[in-house]
Amino acid sequence: MISTLKNEYLQIGVSSLGGELISLKAAEDSLEYLWQGNPQYWSKQSPILFPIVGRLENGSYHMDGQVFKMEETHGFTKESEFQLVEKAADCLTYKLTDNTETLKKYPFKFELTACYKLEGNQLIIKNSVKNTDDKTIWFSIGAHPGFNCPLYESESMEDYYLEFEQDEFIHRLMLKDNLLNGEKELFLDNEKVVKLSHKLFEKKAIILKDLKSKSVTIKNTRNDKRITVSFDGFPYLGIWSAENDAPFVCIEPWYGITSSQNANVDFREKQGILSLECGKTFECEYSIVVE
Repeated sequence: MISTLKNEYLQIGVSSLGGELISLKAAEDSLEYLWQGNPQYWSKQSPILFPIVGRLENGSYHMDGQVFKMEETHGFTKESEFQLVEKAADCLTYKLTDNTETLKKYPFKFELTACYKLEGNQLIIKNSVKNTDDKTIWFSIGAHPGFNCPLYESESMEDYYLEFEQDEFIHRLMLKDNLLNGEKELFLDNEKVVKLSHKLFEKKAIILKDLKSKSVTIKNTRNDKRITVSFDGFPYLGIWSAENDAPFVCIEPWYGITSSQNANVDFREKQGILSLECGKTFECEYSIVVE
């Protein structure tokens, strides 16, 4: 089921499958900013990542002497059916709870909510995880919105660039087979602008940790359209596009990160993992401003 919201600036669509944002348009001209999920490149659009970010080595993890299989990249949430629990004039709220199938892969009870709220030309996405178990639970959570890049057929990705809020001196964490390999590579040298191109993603996703910036803006040299993603509090940021010249770019705030090669650690010791005590709730939010 798809639900919609609209104000004088924006109109959005959200699917109950995955609780996923599937449309983000400017109200004045219906220009679509969100990637539309062409399976030739990438079939998703803005999945919620839970209870892992990235991949597990060999598609499994261990805890207390037991081995659990979770072969899906970014967890099982994107293929789960959410319940629409509130539809207000400016907000849609969805909820997913544990069930028989999730407990086979992830032995914890939880409530995961996703709220999409319109405030002027800003979409605020708030996620919360509530521990409904009788023990501490462990998880990661993240966002994965993809944006059309270019916005118009007459343009190319090479017309676009990213501009961080501040100058950054930062290395990217490198991947092999979509797992961290322990290597780093200089990404920004006291700079804040990154020119976009398909070549930029030949080495897979760009993973950045502990940025000074709290936002990044997608701009271009052909017009004044821009998209700003704000991610205050998130320790990791992923930037990704498919390697087959896909016409989109993803800006991904994460609380968590893909597994390391040959780590073989208990799930509770996984890099970036979060813990949550019984009855407690973890909350995080990011926003998208369209101009």
